[in-house]
Amino acid sequence: MPQQKVLRAVVERLEKSAVVLEVGGREVTFPRASLPTPLTEGDTLAITITLDGDSAAREEVAASLDSATGKAGPGRKRGNPRTASARTNRK
Repeated sequence: MPQQKVLRAVVERLEKSAVVLEVGGREVTFPRASLPTPLTEGDTLAITITLDGDSAAREEVAASLDSATGKAGPGRKRGNPRTASARTNRK
């Protein structure tokens, strides 16, 4: 069974292509097209977040993070071994 959480958000302001919401004391910007219309400042939204558990999406995100951090997967040490050894030999 998927896990769910419902967040309450208040429309703080409407911008040209975005809506600024206050969620849990923080401002969050959403594309205006992704929210129901019509919206006005002060409206309250209930946002339901469902943990899907899709392993394909999880693997895609992990691969994206690995490429962004230069990490090649589990078990690989971080950093460049050439520069790491040079640092340890310095006094």
